[in-house]
Amino acid sequence: MSDIKDVQTPERLIERALRHASTGPAHPAKDLMRELATVLQAALAREEEVRKAAYLDGVRSAVKVVREKKEAIRSQTGDGSAEEVGAVHDEVTTHIADIANEGRVSVDGLVRLVARLEDARADAATLDRDVVRAYYALVNRGQPTSADVLPNGRPTESLDIALAIATRLLPAGWWSLGATFDVAEEVPTAMVGADQTDEQPPRKAARPARALLAATFAAVAARGL
Repeated sequence: MSDIKDVQTPERLIERALRHASTGPAHPAKDLMRELATVLQAALAREEEVRKAAYLDGVRSAVKVVREKKEAIRSQTGDGSAEEVGAVHDEVTTHIADIANEGRVSVDGLVRLVARLEDARADAATLDRDVVRAYYALVNRGQPTSADVLPNGRPTESLDIALAIATRLLPAGWWSLGATFDVAEEVPTAMVGADQTDEQPPRKAARPARALLAATFAAVAARGL
């Protein structure tokens, strides 16, 4: 049983291999064991460095987002009352929670979000929040970095943010957007594909950014999670 406990972790197994390779008569197999153990030891050390770097990257990202969010809210509310300070704190806390969102996201949920983005009657503020939540829930399924943190602003109004969402969720994909200055004359229409061979139907919405977001989440849903 003690041997089983000794090999429960890679570090202990490497230590045992190095001890075994350094005792007794020399043998080519021991030389190979020592070399393999040394390589594995170096790989584990590099993995730990990567984990530490990722953690520090996340901390720096959170600090940056908090600072930018506070400044943005302070510029809107002023320095004044305790209520305003409390509002700043609540907004920042909510924003950080969104970035750290590891909640479950489903194909059905994305389909419903697409329908709401295409609905001109849908509340813009609620849509912005749900778009951000869905984005981070999808991004955080992989290995996010500070580069995945969205800039401040409203995704349903900002083409820059909508495009950032599209390119980060579908880095190998493509997109097209058609719109006129007079949206009453022609409703903005967007198409997004998960890759160069993916063809999805066009999506229309009241605003260009909404159309692009609808097409993006539709392509993600069609690809599957």
